[in-house]
Amino acid sequence: MNSKNLRKLKNANLLVVTSDANDDVVCNICSDFKDTKTASNPVEAIAKLNNPHINTDGSISHIDIILIDTNVPNYQDFAKQLKSVMPTIPKILISDKLDDDTILSAVNCEAYTLLSKNVSHEELRVAVIMCLNQAKRGDKVEFAKGIYFDEYRQLFFRKNGEPIDLTKLEFGLLKLLLDRRGDITDYDTIKDQVWRGKKMSIFTMRNVINKIRQKTYYDIIKNFSNKGYAIDEPKNR
Repeated sequence: MNSKNLRKLKNANLLVVTSDANDDVVCNICSDFKDTKTASNPVEAIAKLNNPHINTDGSISHIDIILIDTNVPNYQDFAKQLKSVMPTIPKILISDKLDDDTILSAVNCEAYTLLSKNVSHEELRVAVIMCLNQAKRGDKVEFAKGIYFDEYRQLFFRKNGEPIDLTKLEFGLLKLLLDRRGDITDYDTIKDQVWRGKKMSIFTMRNVINKIRQKTYYDIIKNFSNKGYAIDEPKNR
C-alpha cells in the first residue's frame, strides 16, 4: 500500500457512543472526521446506524467506524448486537481503566483495540487510521456470479470490477437487505428505510427488485411469500 491508498479520517464517518459527549479526547478526535455522530446509549446508536445521512447529491453516508466508551451502560450487549447486524464495522473501545476485566470485555466485544482515556490525540488518531485501513482489507462481500459489494467504496461490482449502475432506490433496497443479511426484511421496513415516507406500492417495490435482478442475478434477492425479502447468502461471510 502506498500513501495514496491510505484511508484518511477526513474521508470517513465516525459514530461515538458515549455518556460524556464533552470529553476532551472524544471532542478532539471528532473534528478530524468527514462527519461525526454521537449517541448517549445503545438504542440511540442503533437508530443512527439504521438511518444513515443522505447527502445533497443523493448518496448515502454510512458509518465507517465506531468509538465506544465503556462507561455507557450495557456497552457489551451493544457490541454483541453490532456483531449480528453489522459484523464488518470496526470498533474501538475507550475506557477510564485498563484492568484485566476491561481488556477481556474488549476481546469479547471483538474490538480492534482498547485505549485509555488518557491517550493523546495523536495516538488515538493513529489507532483509528490503523483500524480503518486494517478493516479495509476484508471489505468485500462476495456473492454468486462474481458480484461483490465493496464496503469501503459503498458500491456493488461485477466480476470484472465494473461498478453496477444502480439507482438510489435500487442501491438503498439492496444495501438494506445486505445490512440485514440472515433475516427476512418485511415490506413495511423496506418502505420506511428505502422510500422514507414517499408513496410506494408493492408493485413499485417488485419493479425495483426485478431491475436489481436484471443488473445482477435473479437469486440475489429471495422472496418469502407474505413475509418479505432477504439477500442471497454471501460466499465469504
